[in-house]
Amino acid sequence: MALDLSDPKTKKTAIAVIVAVVVLYLFYAFVLTDRKDKLEEDRKKLQQANQEYQQTIMMARPLEVILKEIEIQNETLLIYNELLPTSENVFELIDQLSETERSADIVIRGFEKTDITENVDESYISYNYNLVIEGRYHNFARFLAETLNLPRILSFKDMNFEVMKVEEEEKELPKLQINCTLISYAFLQKTGD
Repeated sequence: MALDLSDPKTKKTAIAVIVAVVVLYLFYAFVLTDRKDKLEEDRKKLQQANQEYQQTIMMARPLEVILKEIEIQNETLLIYNELLPTSENVFELIDQLSETERSADIVIRGFEKTDITENVDESYISYNYNLVIEGRYHNFARFLAETLNLPRILSFKDMNFEVMKVEEEEKELPKLQINCTLISYAFLQKTGD
């Protein structure tokens, strides 16, 4: 049984089969492939959402643990608030600096209050003091370390080092003169609290 393409009936049947195959191909190519890609994309999103959910479940902590952490943070905050005075006590600061001066074997030649800066947004006030210090480099480093370990919040800025003249017969390391600014911080009490 040979296929006779000159027969009009066979031509129509062949054209119908070819059209059906083309229509099925186009349906698969444009409709099913898009849905298959969309389905695969949705499957990946679902897997990612499941992973995020599992991570969230693993990271979730019981309320008691969270409340305990908040209590510890509040206790820590109280400790830091005690370190930050509510007013500047210059006499106490001078006493503390005198002790560290003797301990570090340096000499404070100058102590002058320069300015006060209120940082209302950040709830603190800073007091600036210009210091003139004489001593050897390692002694000054010891002075810095001991000063920063005092039971108050302090910082240094604008340090200028100058080597002092040494007599020729002195065999010791040269002394330095250090001009710097010491900043002392105090907590601002809010009137509405």
